[in-house]
Amino acid sequence: MNNYLKNTFENKKILILGMGREGKSTLDFLNKNFSNKNFSNLDISTADQKNGENYLDNLKNFDVIVKSPGIPWKLDKIQEALKAGVKFTSQTQIFLDLFKNQTIGITGTKGKSTTSSLIYHILKSSGKDVKLIGNIGKPALDFIENANKKTLFVYELSSFHLTNINVSPHIAILLNIFPEHLDYYESLEDYFNAKANITKFQDENDIFIYCSDFQELNNIAQKSKAKKFNFSTNDKLESYKTNLLGKHNLNNIKAAILVCKSLDINDREIKNGIENFVPLDDRLQTIRIVNNILFVDDSLATIPQATIAALESFENKNITLILGGFDRGIDFEILGKDLKKRKNVLNIILIGQTANKIEEVLVKNNFSGKIYNLGITTMNKIVKLAHDITPKNGIVLLSPAATSFDMFKDYKDRAEQFKKYVSKI
Repeated sequence: MNNYLKNTFENKKILILGMGREGKSTLDFLNKNFSNKNFSNLDISTADQKNGENYLDNLKNFDVIVKSPGIPWKLDKIQEALKAGVKFTSQTQIFLDLFKNQTIGITGTKGKSTTSSLIYHILKSSGKDVKLIGNIGKPALDFIENANKKTLFVYELSSFHLTNINVSPHIAILLNIFPEHLDYYESLEDYFNAKANITKFQDENDIFIYCSDFQELNNIAQKSKAKKFNFSTNDKLESYKTNLLGKHNLNNIKAAILVCKSLDINDREIKNGIENFVPLDDRLQTIRIVNNILFVDDSLATIPQATIAALESFENKNITLILGGFDRGIDFEILGKDLKKRKNVLNIILIGQTANKIEEVLVKNNFSGKIYNLGITTMNKIVKLAHDITPKNGIVLLSPAATSFDMFKDYKDRAEQFKKYVSKI
């Protein structure tokens, strides 16, 4: 155990805040590695919530708090504890303190799961000892027992993981940046700053790979001390066969190639890895062709830019688009302007809390297709209507541009229900 961890946890009163997958993993790690066992845990689902956020009242009683990523830093009780001198850390911070030099960290508003999986797949296929961790895999600390100095970790990092860390991975990838998680951060600037932490603490021995299409990423790169490599939508990509649909995935492939080349993976192994990679569920996944209509699941498209990228994948097909969901305060104007130009989008089915909001944007931008505003409804009704209004050889595309928490447990539940009712047609 390194000195940082001893100094942080030995003989301290410790609270694990948030007992989801990551919190349980952290408790297991602490129990295995520290003898004092002075660990408490707290989770909103099991705490007494009669008085709102009172479950956070006693944070100042601890020396160290290991906070789960989903709990916002902006909460008053957390800010008060920080000011009172309580030390906060996270599983990401602990892991990077141990394995920074063996970690490939990937972030971006969209595309990080596909890019992480693709990098992992190429490295694994080329014979490397590699683990896929973080957002897409198991919690990072679950893997340290069986790791050695040659183990590589492909770590999918959300902005929540990156907020308030003070160490960056050896290889950092920043794919893109769009407004997102505005319910979690005080401002858009705070969100951008969290993403910037992936390279902020790198030095000249580290590597930063980023997309130069975004001015914000160029600004972040200017401040980075790492060796820098960038890619752009305008860069030509060698003609690989790929199962990944959509122009946006070309950038994910470019990022993966730069990572693998920096690790001296040869061109043949990179090419083979790209060509036999199977796309992830719920990202432009073909579900079924029924009555000459193709049903496509892109439930993970939770912001307008992701939906626009999906539409670009089917520019020559007539589309019925299923849009809408939980209202997080995101502006849909960019989507309205894009849909105004797309004469192949014949129908839009609006669902969820954002249905009226999106309809206003579509009307304002003179969308030429038909609008069906279903609001809060069932997936059964959505799929039935989509099938009935879509012409033969057309596509029904679930690409909602919004999260799912108003009508479904999460994006996965939304996707599973879509698949279920498509299978019943």
